[in-house]
Amino acid sequence: LHNIAKLAKARGRLGEAEKLFNESLAIRRAFKQAHRRYYRENDVGIVKTLKNLAELTKAQGKPRREGAPFWREALEIVRRLHGGHDDHPYVATAINNLAALLDEAFADMPGTVEHGDLGVREEGEGRVLPTAIFARWRNSI
Repeated sequence: LHNIAKLAKARGRLGEAEKLFNESLAIRRAFKQAHRRYYRENDVGIVKTLKNLAELTKAQGKPRREGAPFWREALEIVRRLHGGHDDHPYVATAINNLAALLDEAFADMPGTVEHGDLGVREEGEGRVLPTAIFARWRNSI
């Protein structure tokens, strides 16, 4: 059902996609209640559906803040799945999605919103390891 909703969204049938994503979310939540031993796998599916519902609000031309409840719930689940640690890349991505809402919230104010990820470069291998995320508003007056 989730994949059919994604297909409807890709074809521009946004109302149908919203209905199908909401049905998919209801089924995933009901399954989680009935089969708690599979909660981790099902939580990942719930996060995917919440993410798609949040992105769908933007595709429908609605204000981004209408997607905030979906992003918040997804963040709560991802944090729980990763032991409450904000340094996991999936958690950082979920927080960054919420931080992007600041762009819209402050859009009419003089100034800019900056947000992103911070990391340190690992010695030897040169990988960048995520360490934090940030969001700030800078007044241009």
